[in-house]
Amino acid sequence: MHGGATKAARARAEERLLAATDPAAAKLVSLMTDKTVPYSVQLAAAKDILDRAGIGTKQELDIVIKPWQRDIEGLVVDLPPGNRYDDDVVDGEVVEPDPLPAFPPHDGPYPGPPPPQYGTGYTTDGFGR
Repeated sequence: MHGGATKAARARAEERLLAATDPAAAKLVSLMTDKTVPYSVQLAAAKDILDRAGIGTKQELDIVIKPWQRDIEGLVVDLPPGNRYDDDVVDGEVVEPDPLPAFPPHDGPYPGPPPPQYGTGYTTDGFGR
């Protein structure tokens, strides 16, 4: 509304901030080296100078791996350039699986809980379905 967000106003504000950085840094250095100020103030000034210089700051990087990325990692294979995937195909043999063992027919009552009782008109397979 009052023009504070215009490009010119922001540029002048940035110039004023940049002009104040040298005196601010000088003040931090004087606080850090002044033996009359408490040690905690000297230490805070030293840490602030190092932080602003980008020295000694910790940086953390969070890496988020989605489950499908983790699971697919071993499935993708890069082939060397010029290699066709069908050159590596080896003839195979179809092996029939072993037949399932034959179980004797079930004689006797169903070994589970009794099936639910339905009203007339419903048919079940004897196992409650």
